Amino acid sequence: MANENAAVDILLEEGSNKAMDEVVVIGYGAKKRKELSTSVASVGAKEITATPVADAAQALQGRVSGVTIVQNSGAPGGTGGTGIRIRGISSLTGTNNPLIVVDGYPLPDQQADNVLNSFGVGDIESIDVLKDAAAASIYGVRASNGVIMITTKRGKAGKTSLTADVYHGIQQAWQLPTMLNAREYAILNSEARIASGLQPIPKLTDFNAIEAQYGNGVNWLDEIFRRAAMQSVNINASGGSDKAQYMFSAGYFKQDGIIYNTNFERFNLRFNGDVKVTDRIKIGNSLSMNKFIERGADTYTPFNSVVLLALTSPPTVTPRNTDGTYAGGNGSVDGFNEPNPIYQLEVPNNRNTKYRITGNVYTEINLAKALKFKAVFGADFNYQEINNFSPATPSSGGRPFILTGYSVQKGFYPDYLAEYTLSYDKTFNGKHKVSAVAGYTFQENRFSYVLAGRGGNFTQNIPVLNDIIFRATDISQTYNAAEDGINSRLMSYFARVNYDFDGRGFFGFSIRRDGSSNFAPNNRFAVFPSVSAAWRLSQEKFMQNIKWLNDLKVRASFGYTGNPNVAAFAYIQSINQSFQYTFGNSSGSGGVVGAAAPSRSYNPDIRWEKNEQLNIGADASMFDNRLTVALDVYQRRSKDLILYVAPPFVSGTYESVPFNTGTLQNRGIDLSLTGKIISNKHLNWTATAVAGAYKNDVVSLGLSAPLDNGFSRITGGSLRTIQGAPANFFFGFVTDGIFQSYEEIAKHAVQTAGSNPTTSTAPGDIRFKDLNGDGVINDQDRTNIGNANPTFTYGLTNTVTYKGFELSVFIQGSEGNRVLNFTRWYTEGGVSNGNYSNKVIERWTGPGTSNSMPRLILNDPNGNNRVSDRFVEDASYIRLKNIRLAYTLPAAVTKFSKLKRTQLYVSAQNLVTITNYSGLDPEVGGGVDIGFYPQARTFLAGITVDF
Repeated sequence: MANENAAVDILLEEGSNKAMDEVVVIGYGAKKRKELSTSVASVGAKEITATPVADAAQALQGRVSGVTIVQNSGAPGGTGGTGIRIRGISSLTGTNNPLIVVDGYPLPDQQADNVLNSFGVGDIESIDVLKDAAAASIYGVRASNGVIMITTKRGKAGKTSLTADVYHGIQQAWQLPTMLNAREYAILNSEARIASGLQPIPKLTDFNAIEAQYGNGVNWLDEIFRRAAMQSVNINASGGSDKAQYMFSAGYFKQDGIIYNTNFERFNLRFNGDVKVTDRIKIGNSLSMNKFIERGADTYTPFNSVVLLALTSPPTVTPRNTDGTYAGGNGSVDGFNEPNPIYQLEVPNNRNTKYRITGNVYTEINLAKALKFKAVFGADFNYQEINNFSPATPSSGGRPFILTGYSVQKGFYPDYLAEYTLSYDKTFNGKHKVSAVAGYTFQENRFSYVLAGRGGNFTQNIPVLNDIIFRATDISQTYNAAEDGINSRLMSYFARVNYDFDGRGFFGFSIRRDGSSNFAPNNRFAVFPSVSAAWRLSQEKFMQNIKWLNDLKVRASFGYTGNPNVAAFAYIQSINQSFQYTFGNSSGSGGVVGAAAPSRSYNPDIRWEKNEQLNIGADASMFDNRLTVALDVYQRRSKDLILYVAPPFVSGTYESVPFNTGTLQNRGIDLSLTGKIISNKHLNWTATAVAGAYKNDVVSLGLSAPLDNGFSRITGGSLRTIQGAPANFFFGFVTDGIFQSYEEIAKHAVQTAGSNPTTSTAPGDIRFKDLNGDGVINDQDRTNIGNANPTFTYGLTNTVTYKGFELSVFIQGSEGNRVLNFTRWYTEGGVSNGNYSNKVIERWTGPGTSNSMPRLILNDPNGNNRVSDRFVEDASYIRLKNIRLAYTLPAAVTKFSKLKRTQLYVSAQNLVTITNYSGLDPEVGGGVDIGFYPQARTFLAGITVDF
């Protein structure tokens, strides 16, 4: 077994003769690519560092077929999280995040938190993605969403090197919508109010005076967005002898956000070492220490995002008064009393600081020539401190803070690992190679946090909790909470056997028995087996005459993985202590008495979600290895889904109970092509294309009712899951143009009855389809209006080298994904006194004037702004993700300066995006745009020096 914690030489020479000899990490070992019988994709260090990103997940986007990467936010440092989906989703109510293993250490799933932005991408040697069940089942219950194996750089014997990489860049927003200017806003706001039977706002009635006073008015998007700097410094030193090797790296990364007053700063250190103590004993370690500080803004809360506040703030409202104090909307004057976005960015002082230490030590002993024993002990210490300080600061409008508030939350989240493995590797008679590994692992994840806060009058506005500085006058001004415990314990036994027959046939079998503390004693353990086989047809005699074919291997695999999708102790009956009972009379004797009672029944039979996957694939290289192809077709079926079933009324409880019920299925295809198009002494051109497509289908919900996740403030729809449809589709109404006359309204199904245009359907309102034909538009006319899953995703990388120059062009795209754009609900719906998009200028004003943009009316009696396909947009896009031009100085120049290599480079990220989506960014995490932080366009220049 190759040592995951020791040196692994991973070569990624695409299109070369060595492509099939490339070594990939597969979990508790490594294999040559030509020996694989499972589906594994790899990305090397050069590709990972080509794009300036804060976390490794973003570096995978568009580079691995079957892996969908969506940046949940463009917030600096990747703090908004990056959604990673390997071949779709496997669960309806639990995590769909893949297991991430760094240097053999399986990191705990931290849900929305980003576990990959805590260390520098320059430390990474390779990323291997285990896509099918046969590859991933060695990790058992945590592997139903695939496994990402990250191998960091290590020292090599006889090779001492010191590399410094420095770059600096500028970022900016690449697409901002155009809003109404001051005069347009005054006209249309008055029109919307009059249509609703309301008086216009006096301030806005004289359009000429508004233009004279404000000109075009305040452009709030220009107020909150800015050009922002980013910089990175990374130093890597490695070397060693035959006895000991080392790698040390230090890095600093700072990224200012394109939204004013947001930023991210990270410091990281890493030390990896390997020492050969004797001919039979080897020890080593992997150690990573990181600290980052985030100063963010609210771009996640529905309709309170500073982006949405900037979109809707009227151009006739200013950020500051003439004396420099904060201004904002004044409800009695402007009819608008939402927070001032500049105030929201400057006054609350929010800081999130994290410290993370992840490391393991190992001992490897050669018990015999083919037999090795290995022990690994590791820990992942994650400490987080969140400080929120909101000083009472005056503002003439926009809901200012009237009491100073300060809170601190400190949390410690340790994870511990102990692992023991035996590995066997031997070749018999030159043709029969057997490699096997068996082991035991134990992992425990704990948590401990304390929260305290105060509000009131602070001396000199000093953010402290000490009574000496601030003494609460009212107990309601203070609050606190604390909790400590164990999230989960996992104990596992695993084994894998691989057989290689004469370099032609490859067979594998693995099994893992996992036990989790999350389940009742009778169901704590489950077994996850897999089997795989591959045959190199190109090695057979009947294929020898096909000269253009260098290698052809066909593969098939089948296996099971799991998902422990249930909270700890969910199998126990829940007792609620907040009930109140009335004895006698609440104003007489007895009164109201607090009590406890069961609120949820128990289900001791709850068990793992189980995912079975069938994969059929082929790998080929041809034309003197100038073209390589990898193709996979798969079916994933998740069984025993854990869904929460509502109890019967007679049970006396009201909380839903977890049950294993329901089935989810994904079917898809992955394709990867790499070609060396031109190859000569001076000019080389290599291209790599990847594409992945899958279809998601809910086969059954079993005992569960349809799942509906509604939206804040928006009525008439949800994210819905039913049998026979994709999970989490947009559920809403279908539009059918605009009513042009009362005659058209009379002939159509009733939407809002009446003849008063201020309170009922009128010409200029949206016509909705009567899908069930009952003559009334109501909730029964809602249907599937699209979902966020793309039809397919793709990436194309072209690398051209000419003498000392290297040009890399990376294009990435997504097709068929849809986004529910709720920013349009506010900016096109006329539902508030806030500003509108300039697209409402094309509104309906009379017969024939518009068949897409309805009339402006503030109270929306027809429900024009209900969830419908009006707001569900095609968010397909093709993006020039990164273009990089590098020049390596001639050897004569670097030799004169006593340097090994010096490379200068410039790059641009997100340079061009082609999309029909009208929002700030088509890449929206979760598919619902409520004013998320958009990604930036970045230009940078850097230098890499090898000493």
